[in-house]
Amino acid sequence: MGVTLIGGWNQELERAELTALNRRYDGIVHQFRLAALGRRLNQPLAVRHNTCGFAGDRWTIELDDHSVLRMKLYWPRYAVVSALCSLGWVDDEGWRAVVRTAGGEQVLLRAFNATLTPARGQASQARLQPN
Repeated sequence: MGVTLIGGWNQELERAELTALNRRYDGIVHQFRLAALGRRLNQPLAVRHNTCGFAGDRWTIELDDHSVLRMKLYWPRYAVVSALCSLGWVDDEGWRAVVRTAGGEQVLLRAFNATLTPARGQASQARLQPN
């Protein structure tokens, strides 16, 4: 495999550096996305689909805007979710989400790990807005 130089740039080295940066700051990126989602939740956000893992402690929630929220819960919970009501970080506890079930009941979920994957194309179109 040869080194490709274009205008003095080593593309393979640049790609490797960008991959390393992506890995290093991945947690911060997800934390920023989750905090921004929590701030946007003035009213509940509809859920298209949710799945609970085999043990009930791994949740995947596909939101109405096609983004995907994944949570690793402290305790297993099984529920069919219709809306995400709130999301936030609590020191010494982790992520807290309040969801509304299909039956209308509000359920508190506590997670030690959460990630938010934006819908395809949504991340590239996002703009930072001053508060």
